[in-house]
Amino acid sequence: MTGHPTETAANLDQEERQLDALRSTYPGWDILIDHKNPGQRWVAELHRPMTRQLASAGVLPRPAGHQ
Repeated sequence: MTGHPTETAANLDQEERQLDALRSTYPGWDILIDHKNPGQRWVAELHRPMTRQLASAGVLPRPAGHQ
């Protein structure tokens, strides 16, 4: 991030508020900022094992080799 220090701090505060909202809304997921893929803002990984109910609801398992 570049720019004025106040703008940078405000952006970080906004990201932290967004992460807090996402994490409190989806407590079963580990939600992080994705620094590796600029086009993708968030990464979420399920804390629970995959079940038939989750799969039928559209939740995809983690791809093989994805860390």
